[in-house]
Amino acid sequence: MDSMEQIYLSHARTVYAFLLTKTQNPDLAEELTQETFYQAVKSIHRFKEQSSVSTWLCGIARNVWFDHLRKQKGRADFKEAEEIAVPSAEEEVFCSWDHLSVMKQLHGLEEPMREVMYLRLSGSL
Repeated sequence: MDSMEQIYLSHARTVYAFLLTKTQNPDLAEELTQETFYQAVKSIHRFKEQSSVSTWLCGIARNVWFDHLRKQKGRADFKEAEEIAVPSAEEEVFCSWDHLSVMKQLHGLEEPMREVMYLRLSGSL
């Protein structure tokens, strides 16, 4: 296992992007990203390397997001959050691939699909 600093540098953007899709709020996504890595440090002994580090971190991020929603009693109840939280195929792919791999795959697409996917992943669509 790499040091947590290396893990953070390698995966913070992925976790942040995942949480940004959930929260639609950059400040909240940043706060929850920090909480995700705090929880990861606390539970690093439970990581069995049966999945990629980014998948493990996104799982922690999802739980951190659910915890946040539970604390926000008037905004949405947990049952509604579960319905909203079903990750799309593109979220799972984005969370499991590193950024460079995604860009390589996108570059191989034909227009107009390439442009649509660039816009979709950048949040402009």
